[in-house]
Amino acid sequence: MEKIKKINVDGLGVSFFCFPVYSYIYTLKNTNMLETFELAITVPHEEECAQLGSEMYQTRARQEVQAFTRQLLRIHGSPPEGARFKIIHCPHDFGTYLDLALVYDEDVEEHVEWLLKIESGIPDKWDQAAITELQEVGYFANQEA
Repeated sequence: MEKIKKINVDGLGVSFFCFPVYSYIYTLKNTNMLETFELAITVPHEEECAQLGSEMYQTRARQEVQAFTRQLLRIHGSPPEGARFKIIHCPHDFGTYLDLALVYDEDVEEHVEWLLKIESGIPDKWDQAAITELQEVGYFANQEA
């Protein structure tokens, strides 16, 4: 089994496991006054994603999570000041997988509203701009049959 990833919260070591998620399972972790909300998804609902352990996983996963982040920005606009998207790395027995997280302050109403808007507004398909972006980096040519 991979090492347990450690997060330091206010000087205390907090351990947690990060497992691959195949459905919407959300977790919250405190990171220095801000919360991290893992979307547990790196592509639109009905799109195929890179499979952990497959050849070129890290390259393809990074391409898709970056395109997905930009698509969410096109749909929902920029996050309020102090909130942001964050690509996180989660160790697993089969390797380290990527996930998209939202970093926000639960005490700031604009942040919570933004998080809820993102969570409820995950698209089903890539938009044309994302498809073009992914084509330009060779994402679809690298898909495994």
